[in-house]
Amino acid sequence: MGSFYQPRFVYADLTVLKTLSWQQVKEGLAEIVKYGMIKDAEFFGWVEKNLERIKALDLKAIDFAVRRSVEIKAKVVEADERELKGKRQVLNFGHTIGHAVEASSGYRSYTHGEAVALGMIGAAIIAERMGYFPSPMVGRLKGLLEALGLPTCIEGVDEEKIRDALQLDKKVRKDRLHFVLPRKIGEVFLTAEVPPNLIRETLKDLKK
Repeated sequence: MGSFYQPRFVYADLTVLKTLSWQQVKEGLAEIVKYGMIKDAEFFGWVEKNLERIKALDLKAIDFAVRRSVEIKAKVVEADERELKGKRQVLNFGHTIGHAVEASSGYRSYTHGEAVALGMIGAAIIAERMGYFPSPMVGRLKGLLEALGLPTCIEGVDEEKIRDALQLDKKVRKDRLHFVLPRKIGEVFLTAEVPPNLIRETLKDLKK
């Protein structure tokens, strides 16, 4: 059983970010990219154009990036507060392969943000090969993640272990793995129609 209680107030002190290492800051930046990918192409473009300000932790830039990310997540959660309609699953973009990468490495080789970055690239490659996501958009996503210092290919993790971890994912239903895939920057959709051989090919490509 679970209970749902909404906070009366949420306070975010952005100056705390100045106390973190760049490695820790990158964790949050992966999620910021995710929010642009799932719901706001204009925001994604803004991140691309303001990379240097973001990396310098310019408070005005960070304030906008955090505020917009929170707005996007809040809107998604408000539409399906108790996860009864499936609408919140878009927040799992990048997390299917990402969680498998984390688990298969014993949570040692990649941090959560790095794994999500890898998962977003994996989902983009799958969507491209299924004819949903244009190749230039894969390049844009990859370029942005790399510019933020996030990984876009897997090193040091056994591919077979990743496949095994995928089968244990909570998003497996009736022996079918559910993916959140991009249709375009700013729009994603949920599918259980990804062929197993395409998943294998994608993992091989991510290892290159």
